[in-house]
Amino acid sequence: MTLKFKHSFSIVTLTIILFISCKKSTLTINQNKIQEANTTKEVLQQQPENIYNKTFFKVTKTDSIDILYHFCSASINTIRVYKDSVFEDFGQEFYTMRVVKENVNNGEVLFLGDTSQSNPLNRFHFIKKDKNYWNINGNIYIDSLFAHTIPNIIQPCIECWEKEDCDEMEKNKKNR
Repeated sequence: MTLKFKHSFSIVTLTIILFISCKKSTLTINQNKIQEANTTKEVLQQQPENIYNKTFFKVTKTDSIDILYHFCSASINTIRVYKDSVFEDFGQEFYTMRVVKENVNNGEVLFLGDTSQSNPLNRFHFIKKDKNYWNINGNIYIDSLFAHTIPNIIQPCIECWEKEDCDEMEKNKKNR
């Protein structure tokens, strides 16, 4: 009878061990699936469809804060993404690149343009830094929806024109 008891005890013990290890394996598999789903969700949030119809402003980095710097003789560098093109306003000049290929890889988006265009820009590489900031072609930009979260600084008129011209422009603004 002791042999039967030992045999039964061994079978029960083996069953419990198998059950626990299967449960642990299932838990690990489920955790891996959750991790994969979160990673996929992050990548999907950066798909080109979510970049379309967005506007990005170039951020000027200072020693202490990020700002949007308004030059008196030019506008802020701006990038707008459309379904079939990417428009960039350089401040005094602008350029539109017709998109011929999109590549999404590990949450990065690369738009390749028609190389027959006269401007040498034929690629825009977007890397999302956080919900507000993007690295686009090596420069930091902010999504226009979050532009209000950083200071807007206007370059003093006197840095661009003579004092008399600035006084005249200020006077004309007040008369409008």
